Amino acid sequence: MTPSPWHCVIAAGGAAPEEIAQATGAKTKGGVDLLGATSLVRVLDACRAAGFESIAIVADEGAARDADLKQGERVVQPGETNIQSTLNGLSGLPDHAPTFLTPCDVPLMEPSHIGRFLQAVEERLPEAGDEGRWFAVGLADEPDVRRRYPEVPYRYVKFREGRFAAGALYASTPASIRQAAQQLGVGSERRKSVPSLVLQVGVLSLARYLLGLVSLAEAERRIGGLLGGECYIVTGCDPATTMDFDTLDELRHVERLLREQERG
Repeated sequence: MTPSPWHCVIAAGGAAPEEIAQATGAKTKGGVDLLGATSLVRVLDACRAAGFESIAIVADEGAARDADLKQGERVVQPGETNIQSTLNGLSGLPDHAPTFLTPCDVPLMEPSHIGRFLQAVEERLPEAGDEGRWFAVGLADEPDVRRRYPEVPYRYVKFREGRFAAGALYASTPASIRQAAQQLGVGSERRKSVPSLVLQVGVLSLARYLLGLVSLAEAERRIGGLLGGECYIVTGCDPATTMDFDTLDELRHVERLLREQERG
């Protein structure tokens, strides 16, 4: 874990997809039982071991029933949209507190994966200044993902340097996210439409990205400009941080991997 006082927000308010709900009886993805522990509890345990100063779980009370909250942990009610839920989770934190944000459906994530990501982010934070606006995302390299999970289908994002898998590693500050939400028009009752976002990024830029011609550095500049701050894309993250489940097939892969992990 990095030496700075980081905080954590775990998003656990989303309903489970219908096929997962029917197969497991869980109303939320965080409530899916995986070999005796829910997905939320597994993610929460990883975040606890990473050593955060505080942890906010964005979920209704029922979804967080098994969390067994400890000192410095709290449950926050979700909002009507994902960004509103995130803002709820950030409520009460200092404006410029570095905060790790993660979903509840990455039960293979380990404390060391979180620590390495945060260390990489901290090494770049001076670029934003003490009270600068910044956003960070972690990506796993395609070769690492294919070696670890050769049988699991993946969707990759493509840059000039190669292809990467996005996952569960995000970081920012409350002030940065509030400003970005206001700038994009998604902080309250209004939502920015996809065509509007395309207009902001630029049609040519979008085409270049889809063709894999944009470098990571250029992507950082463009995303930072869109969100109103510095953007840090951290590559080389552990593939386990990308192993979430949105479908029943993906859930079965996660269950199998957990069994293999527990067998050693």
